[in-house]
Amino acid sequence: MKSDVCPKNCVFSRTFKIFLLGIIVVNRLVHGAPQEGVLSLEKAVADTFEKHPDILLSHERLNESRAQKKRAYSEVFPKLSSSLSALSRQDAVSSPSAQFGGDTYNVYSLAAELSQPIFTSGAISSGIEYYSQEIEVREIDLSLVKREMTQKVISAYFALALAQKQFETMKRLKGIQESLLRTAENRYRIGNEQSLTVQQIKTNLLLLEPQVSSAENLIKVRASELASLTQNTDLERIEIFSSLQAPEWDALTKELRKDSQKKLEILRNEVLTNVLASNQKLRLSAHYPNVYLFGTWGRSGTEKADIFDSDSSAWSLGLKLSVPLFSGLSSVYDRRVLSSLVAQNRLQGAQIQNQNLLEKVKSEKEISNAMSLLVSSERALKSALESVKTAERTYKLGTATYLQVSDTQQKYTNAELSYEQAQFDLIFKMTQVFVAHQWPLEKLVQALSQSIREKAQTSTVPNPRFPASQVEYEGSE
Repeated sequence: MKSDVCPKNCVFSRTFKIFLLGIIVVNRLVHGAPQEGVLSLEKAVADTFEKHPDILLSHERLNESRAQKKRAYSEVFPKLSSSLSALSRQDAVSSPSAQFGGDTYNVYSLAAELSQPIFTSGAISSGIEYYSQEIEVREIDLSLVKREMTQKVISAYFALALAQKQFETMKRLKGIQESLLRTAENRYRIGNEQSLTVQQIKTNLLLLEPQVSSAENLIKVRASELASLTQNTDLERIEIFSSLQAPEWDALTKELRKDSQKKLEILRNEVLTNVLASNQKLRLSAHYPNVYLFGTWGRSGTEKADIFDSDSSAWSLGLKLSVPLFSGLSSVYDRRVLSSLVAQNRLQGAQIQNQNLLEKVKSEKEISNAMSLLVSSERALKSALESVKTAERTYKLGTATYLQVSDTQQKYTNAELSYEQAQFDLIFKMTQVFVAHQWPLEKLVQALSQSIREKAQTSTVPNPRFPASQVEYEGSE
């Protein structure tokens, strides 16, 4: 008969399993393991790169230019063609060379032609050079679209986080007002509160209803904007980390400021200058001489067997020189057109340079202002929190009214909303500085994701900025 008592090795095995499970849980908490079903910022960017039509279109345009370059290389190789024909012919009876006395007869022929370019005045080499530089332009265009999409995803992602936080803030304020109403009604029944106070709290609640509803609807709007970028058709299942914590700016940009990067628009303008030069060579080559090697071989006769008879073979081989003599002065106007395009591109380049300098200065000033606004908003939030605590304390002592407590809570909520908006504005200004300096947005995405993970690790800890007002109000009766 087996004993129900677990032996010592069984107890040790259970203890060891519990110990291992504890290590795994702690490790996941420390390293911030991603939650199932939660869309991270990096995943949102990756989905956009993989599925968004604008990026897919840029990829196809790049593939088109690569195919055009290969086609340009094909012009170097000889062109070989063949033909087989069967004709029914009748010569004029009056012609001295009429065959078969002017009667109808058949003509069978088999022919092959060879054409090899020898000298094309730079047409082939210019075509290859043109499409090589066109590929560079398409690659820059793809990088521009990716940069734009990354900027939009960052903005949409944190706009959704901001909407969620604002909804939570408004819902919390509504809960506090409801708690105030219950307490005021209880105090009114025992004669410790005025009827006017109860009516004013009810009015505040009625005014809060559309604000809470509007904040909830804004979440759906922001989610649809993010879903449109990531091509996620299931809007109801989009869930993100509601964090607006920005990375430490100076530490993030310390190394980046050491390397000066040209903006993509400037690089594109420089490459486009080379593209116009190659296009000029390509178009003007049509007005210069060309030399081709031509060869023909064929067999013909009035009988089908003649095309298989070697005695009926004929061939020719030679060079063909083509010299354009007059084309209606089209070469002159082609040069003028191309010169105008080069001048336009040069002027656009100067404009891009000036615009980039302005963007750098403007973005640096704006992020400095955003940081100052965040600091002042945080101070206002702390001051509003102290006012809430003071109002709660004086209410317990009977020296403050419910209206004073309600007013401090409203101001605290406004300060909270302003602080959250300042957090979002700072993140948005960060993306503008990265774009202006042509710093890789991938580093900003990584830094923001790291800040989100660090915030998510402490998300179970109650936020000290949120006072437990509801409990204190209900217990103050």
